[in-house]
Amino acid sequence: IHVQELSYRYNRILSVSASAFYNVPHIKTLLLNINSIAFLHRYALKGLSQLEKLRLDNNLLTDLFKETFEDNVKLKTLNLRNNRISVIFNSTFLMLRNLTILDLGGNKITHIKPSGLDGLISLSKLYLDGNNLQHVDSSLYHVFQDTLTTLDLQSNQIRFLTETKESPFKNLSRLSDLKLDRQRPYGMTILPRTFFR
Repeated sequence: IHVQELSYRYNRILSVSASAFYNVPHIKTLLLNINSIAFLHRYALKGLSQLEKLRLDNNLLTDLFKETFEDNVKLKTLNLRNNRISVIFNSTFLMLRNLTILDLGGNKITHIKPSGLDGLISLSKLYLDGNNLQHVDSSLYHVFQDTLTTLDLQSNQIRFLTETKESPFKNLSRLSDLKLDRQRPYGMTILPRTFFR
């Protein structure tokens, strides 16, 4: 079978086991969104080396592992919006060198481990809106500082406590769309002078 697109949307899938797509290695689009997936085996996507678009949004996922996406080297769009992910562990996206869009909005992310975004050298759009991030760590962005154009940080818990803080966005040379609206619980009170330098 040479299926290129596989869609399982609007079902009640609870889990995806190891090598679940072993018999369809050539698919380019996999739509698993709008289900109840709470368990995605760390090798569930194994062998999908041609995959370019993966939608896992609107599920109940809590954990991603470094093995989760290791075979998906051609992936360009990854949508993980509206799950229950709280931490991005080291090397989670390490093999996704062609990824241009990563949507992690609407999760419960409190922090991203030091090498949690490593590997994303082609990333253009990063959506982290609607999470629980409390600060912006510029060291996380070095991997895509020359490619990122959109960074959405709306509705987090980001605050700047002093006016002299160096801009966490200063090295994002191609950034053209930055969203910091509706920081919880009361919004931002200080916008550092050096913010856009």
